[in-house]
Amino acid sequence: MQGWIATCQLGPGLELEDEAAGEPSLPPSGASAQPESYGDEETEPELLATAELLSSLEELELSNRRLAGENAKLQRSVETADEGAARLGEELASLRKQLRSSQQALQFAKAVDEELEDMKSLAKSLEEKNRSLVAQARQTEKEQQQLVAEVETLQEENGKLLAERDGVKKRSEELAMEKEALRRQLCEYESLICHRDTILSERTNRTENLTEALEEYRATIQELKQKISHLEEQLSQSREGPEGFQDGTQGIAGGWMKLHPQSLCLEIEAIQQITGQEKSSELLGSLEEENPWLLGERDHQRASQKGMRPPDTAGCLGTLEGPQFGDRPCPDARSSPSDVALLQAIEPLVGQLPSAGRRRQRRTSWELYPTPVAAPTPR
Repeated sequence: MQGWIATCQLGPGLELEDEAAGEPSLPPSGASAQPESYGDEETEPELLATAELLSSLEELELSNRRLAGENAKLQRSVETADEGAARLGEELASLRKQLRSSQQALQFAKAVDEELEDMKSLAKSLEEKNRSLVAQARQTEKEQQQLVAEVETLQEENGKLLAERDGVKKRSEELAMEKEALRRQLCEYESLICHRDTILSERTNRTENLTEALEEYRATIQELKQKISHLEEQLSQSREGPEGFQDGTQGIAGGWMKLHPQSLCLEIEAIQQITGQEKSSELLGSLEEENPWLLGERDHQRASQKGMRPPDTAGCLGTLEGPQFGDRPCPDARSSPSDVALLQAIEPLVGQLPSAGRRRQRRTSWELYPTPVAAPTPR
């Protein structure tokens, strides 16, 4: 359009130049008179052409003027169009700015829409959480009521426990007093135990001494067994002849009466002097209970030392065989624990008494000491 406007602006001038170049130059008025002079025939067509040219020239001038007015109008329209184009450019720039802002707004709207969707989902989740919190609140209210009830019961139990604590305090005070009394008794018992330990140590020493004495008695009993077995052999040999029997009987009686006082009773008397009268008398009494023939031997020894006649030992010798198998010494009710322990220690020795005490047939004193047989009178 701008090109057409430019051609329109330059068009009248170009048309005039073209017409000036196409039309022949008109002769001056003086020259036009000359051809008329040469001939009238040649001038008439030329005049007609010139008149036509003049009329066309006038028409062209009119058209040129008309075109110039139109050109001015077109220039004004072009200016107005330029102004409109400038305004349109400004409007276009503003529209572009608006478009950009609208695009940004659209993007923002999309972001806001997304955020709105997120907020909706968040609102839904918050509603669900709110519902769950409401349910939890109800549950906590129920639990709180239960806890209040439990607190009341615990307060009641606390009151009971406080009362029990007061009772326990009183009981602990009583127990402390009892503990103090028991501690005093314990101190007394400890002192008694210490005293008893000393007594037990003394008795232990005495028991050890008596044990040594019992070992000696055991050895003595073994010797007595051997001697008794030897005497039994002699007795059996003496029965084969009357003379040998009389001599053997006298030898047996003398040897028997000499054997025991010198071996066992003398040792018991010596132990009485060494270990003390009390324990040795207890030991001798226990041995006499197990072997009553020791009593007769001791009386015989004392009588022989004083020059007196010994008592009859028939009863004691009648029980020479001692306790039978299965007999045990029975402690007296007045016996102390040490006496009982002593009797228990002597018990193994009872089984080791002379074998004559365990013979199948009991022998009285007259069987052990037979009467002498009268010698035959010569004829």
